Amino acid sequence: MHISPRTGSPYSSGTWTNADTVSVTLTASDTLSGVASITYSLDGVAAPIVTVDADPNAVGFQVVVDVSKVGTTSVLYFATDVAGNPSAAAEFVVKIDRTPPTATLTLPDYHPDGATGGTYSCTDAGDGLSPVSCVVEGVSVSPDLSGLSGTFTVRIASARLPSRRT
Repeated sequence: MHISPRTGSPYSSGTWTNADTVSVTLTASDTLSGVASITYSLDGVAAPIVTVDADPNAVGFQVVVDVSKVGTTSVLYFATDVAGNPSAAAEFVVKIDRTPPTATLTLPDYHPDGATGGTYSCTDAGDGLSPVSCVVEGVSVSPDLSGLSGTFTVRIASARLPSRRT
């Protein structure tokens, strides 16, 4: 008995995506007695467990599980052959995040002497951010902008973690 997951897109288990839906195809095969069913559940809950019965003469069988919930969803699955032998249980993890990161620049009130400071931050409630950078007039600075004076162009850049697939 063999069972394996696959997706129709270049998605790997446990990586982040901003897709509306990830379709996971569970495929089982058994060359002796044949495949009787594929059983799966979402997020490891005891119920609902879904069992899809195969044609009694099927050597191979597949079930498509669509995941569209934002956040992390675990697809737990196994197959059973006609003789009643279950395959080992396995897991496929889908992570969906459709919320973009936010960048914030905080500057204090104007000071007559021209000195100013401030801070910047970038956050992402979903899959996290890669390192954040802030460039003031071509020079990278830390989140603390104190000690700067004059007029500057400030650019804050943040990006999703490299594991994110869009």
